[in-house]
Amino acid sequence: MINFTKSIICTLIMLVFAACDNAPSPTIPIDKTKQNPPIIVDPPFSQYKKLIPSKQIAFCRNLFNGTNLETFKFQNWIAEVDTLSRYGDNKYKVNLETPCSSVETRGKWTVLPDNPIYSQLAKVEKGQAVFISGSYTVTKNSSTVDLNYFSIAW
Repeated sequence: MINFTKSIICTLIMLVFAACDNAPSPTIPIDKTKQNPPIIVDPPFSQYKKLIPSKQIAFCRNLFNGTNLETFKFQNWIAEVDTLSRYGDNKYKVNLETPCSSVETRGKWTVLPDNPIYSQLAKVEKGQAVFISGSYTVTKNSSTVDLNYFSIAW
Protein backbone atom coordinates (compact mmCIF):
# COMPACT_ATOMS: atom_id res chain seq x y z
CA MET A 1 0.00 0.00 0.00
CA ILE A 2 2.86 2.40 0.82
CA ASN A 3 4.46 1.76 -2.56
CA PHE A 4 1.14 2.44 -4.28
CA THR A 5 0.76 5.76 -2.40
CA LYS A 6 4.38 6.73 -3.20
CA SER A 7 3.85 6.05 -6.89
CA ILE A 8 0.63 8.12 -6.96
CA ILE A 9 2.38 11.03 -5.19
CA CYS A 10 5.37 10.82 -7.55
CA THR A 11 3.06 10.71 -10.56
CA LEU A 12 1.13 13.74 -9.35
CA ILE A 13 4.35 15.67 -8.71
CA MET A 14 5.60 14.82 -12.21
CA LEU A 15 2.30 15.95 -13.72
CA VAL A 16 2.53 19.26 -11.85
CA PHE A 17 6.07 19.89 -13.10
CA ALA A 18 5.09 18.88 -16.64
CA ALA A 19 2.11 21.21 -16.54
CA CYS A 20 4.30 24.09 -15.36
CA ASP A 21 6.78 23.53 -18.18
CA ASN A 22 4.10 23.45 -20.84
CA ALA A 23 1.86 26.20 -19.56
CA PRO A 24 0.45 28.26 -22.41
CA SER A 25 1.85 31.77 -22.61
CA PRO A 26 -0.80 34.42 -22.12
CA THR A 27 -1.56 36.49 -25.18
CA ILE A 28 -1.56 40.20 -24.56
CA PRO A 29 -3.68 42.16 -27.02
CA ILE A 30 -1.78 44.95 -28.75
CA ASP A 31 -3.57 48.27 -28.97
CA LYS A 32 -2.46 49.49 -32.39
CA THR A 33 -3.92 52.93 -31.79
CA LYS A 34 -1.21 53.61 -29.19
CA GLN A 35 1.67 52.62 -31.47
CA ASN A 36 3.46 55.40 -33.27
CA PRO A 37 3.02 55.16 -37.02
CA PRO A 38 6.26 55.15 -38.95
CA ILE A 39 7.43 58.53 -40.16
CA ILE A 40 7.69 58.57 -43.93
CA VAL A 41 10.85 60.40 -44.87
CA ASP A 42 10.25 62.16 -48.17
CA PRO A 43 12.92 63.19 -50.66
CA PRO A 44 15.41 64.73 -50.41
CA PHE A 45 15.74 63.24 -46.92
CA SER A 46 14.98 59.66 -47.96
CA GLN A 47 18.64 59.28 -48.97
CA TYR A 48 19.65 60.26 -45.40
CA LYS A 49 17.06 58.08 -43.64
CA LYS A 50 19.66 55.95 -41.84
CA LEU A 51 21.43 59.07 -40.56
CA ILE A 52 18.35 60.62 -38.93
CA PRO A 53 18.59 60.11 -35.14
CA SER A 54 15.66 58.58 -33.29
CA LYS A 55 15.22 61.80 -31.28
CA GLN A 56 14.76 63.75 -34.51
CA ILE A 57 12.10 61.22 -35.61
CA ALA A 58 10.41 61.61 -32.20
CA PHE A 59 10.47 65.39 -32.68
CA CYS A 60 8.75 64.96 -36.06
CA ARG A 61 6.08 62.73 -34.51
CA ASN A 62 5.42 65.30 -31.79
CA LEU A 63 5.26 68.08 -34.37
CA PHE A 64 2.82 66.13 -36.57
CA ASN A 65 0.67 65.21 -33.56
CA GLY A 66 0.36 68.87 -32.56
CA THR A 67 2.20 68.38 -29.28
CA ASN A 68 3.16 71.62 -27.56
CA LEU A 69 6.90 71.78 -27.86
CA GLU A 70 9.18 73.57 -25.46
CA THR A 71 12.80 74.61 -25.81
CA PHE A 72 15.11 71.60 -25.88
CA LYS A 73 18.63 70.63 -26.91
CA PHE A 74 19.36 68.36 -29.86
CA GLN A 75 22.45 66.70 -31.33
CA ASN A 76 23.53 65.63 -34.81
CA TRP A 77 20.29 66.28 -36.62
CA ILE A 78 20.38 66.09 -40.39
CA ALA A 79 19.18 69.15 -42.29
CA GLU A 80 19.57 70.79 -45.68
CA VAL A 81 20.60 74.39 -46.18
CA ASP A 82 17.78 76.41 -47.71
CA THR A 83 19.37 79.86 -47.54
CA LEU A 84 22.54 81.24 -46.03
CA SER A 85 22.80 85.00 -45.55
CA ARG A 86 26.22 86.50 -44.88
CA TYR A 87 26.40 89.91 -43.25
CA GLY A 88 29.36 92.05 -42.25
CA ASP A 89 31.12 91.58 -38.91
CA ASN A 90 31.05 87.74 -39.23
CA LYS A 91 27.27 87.55 -38.86
CA TYR A 92 25.16 84.85 -40.52
CA LYS A 93 21.56 83.76 -40.75
CA VAL A 94 20.78 80.23 -41.90
CA ASN A 95 17.42 78.79 -42.94
CA LEU A 96 17.36 75.01 -42.80
CA GLU A 97 14.96 72.32 -43.96
CA THR A 98 14.61 69.27 -41.73
CA PRO A 99 12.58 66.16 -42.60
CA CYS A 100 9.53 67.65 -40.92
CA SER A 101 9.90 71.42 -40.65
CA SER A 102 11.80 74.54 -41.60
CA VAL A 103 13.93 76.23 -38.98
CA GLU A 104 16.18 79.24 -38.93
CA THR A 105 18.86 80.62 -36.68
CA ARG A 106 17.59 83.18 -34.25
CA GLY A 107 18.55 86.64 -35.48
CA LYS A 108 21.96 87.24 -36.94
CA TRP A 109 24.38 84.64 -35.67
CA THR A 110 27.97 85.74 -34.98
CA VAL A 111 30.65 83.21 -35.93
CA LEU A 112 34.25 84.28 -35.44
CA PRO A 113 37.06 82.92 -37.67
CA ASP A 114 38.57 80.83 -34.85
CA ASN A 115 35.29 78.85 -34.53
CA PRO A 116 35.36 75.58 -36.58
CA ILE A 117 31.85 76.39 -37.83
CA TYR A 118 33.27 79.43 -39.64
CA SER A 119 35.09 77.30 -42.24
CA GLN A 120 31.97 75.17 -42.77
CA LEU A 121 29.82 78.26 -43.38
CA ALA A 122 32.34 79.51 -45.94
CA LYS A 123 31.95 76.29 -48.00
CA VAL A 124 28.26 75.44 -47.62
CA GLU A 125 25.78 75.90 -50.47
CA LYS A 126 22.00 75.77 -50.90
CA GLY A 127 20.68 72.21 -50.84
CA GLN A 128 23.72 70.81 -49.05
CA ALA A 129 23.21 68.28 -46.27
CA VAL A 130 24.56 69.33 -42.86
CA PHE A 131 24.67 67.99 -39.34
CA ILE A 132 23.51 70.45 -36.69
CA SER A 133 23.42 70.53 -32.90
CA GLY A 134 22.15 73.18 -30.54
CA SER A 135 18.89 74.21 -28.93
CA TYR A 136 15.44 74.46 -30.47
CA THR A 137 13.17 77.30 -29.37
CA VAL A 138 9.46 77.55 -30.07
CA THR A 139 7.75 80.93 -30.23
CA LYS A 140 4.17 81.78 -31.13
CA ASN A 141 4.91 82.44 -34.80
CA SER A 142 7.96 80.32 -35.57
CA SER A 143 10.66 78.02 -34.36
CA THR A 144 14.33 78.96 -34.25
CA VAL A 145 17.60 77.24 -33.46
CA ASP A 146 20.73 78.36 -31.68
CA LEU A 147 23.50 76.29 -33.21
CA ASN A 148 26.67 75.22 -31.44
CA TYR A 149 27.63 72.67 -34.10
CA PHE A 150 27.30 72.94 -37.87
CA SER A 151 29.12 70.63 -40.25
CA ILE A 152 28.74 69.72 -43.91
CA ALA A 153 27.62 66.08 -44.00
CA TRP A 154 30.04 65.11 -46.81
